Amino acid sequence: MSIPKDTISGFTQIDQLKGDNWVAWKSHVTALLCLSGLYGLVNGMDPWPDLPKIGDLTTQEIKAERMWDMKDQQTQLLLQLVVSDTELVHLLGASMAHQMWKQLLEVKEPKGTLGVLMARQ
Repeated sequence: MSIPKDTISGFTQIDQLKGDNWVAWKSHVTALLCLSGLYGLVNGMDPWPDLPKIGDLTTQEIKAERMWDMKDQQTQLLLQLVVSDTELVHLLGASMAHQMWKQLLEVKEPKGTLGVLMARQ
C-alpha cells in the first residue's frame, strides 16, 4: 500500500510547522490526516493491533499487523515532511505516529489560562 499522490500533494502544499504557526498547522494537518484515513493513528483511536502473545499468529493477524505498521510508517513520514528542520527535534525518540503527535502536543499545545489566551491572538 503506497501513499496516494493526492495525499502527498495535500501535505506538501501546507506550510511546515515552525515556531509560530502551531494552531493553523495543527488544523491543516488534522484535516489532511482525517481525509486520508490516518487521523486514528495519531489520536490513538487506531492503536497497534492487540494480538495474542502466546502461540502462532494467524495469517489474518499477521496481515493486520503488517498493514497497521505500514500505515503508521506512512503517517510518520507525512508528519516529518510537514515539520521544519528546526522543529524536528520534537519528533525525536518517537517510534510511532501517535508518539510523534503526542510529543508535538506536549510542546506546542497552549497550557493554562495564559497559554490559551496567547493562542487566541
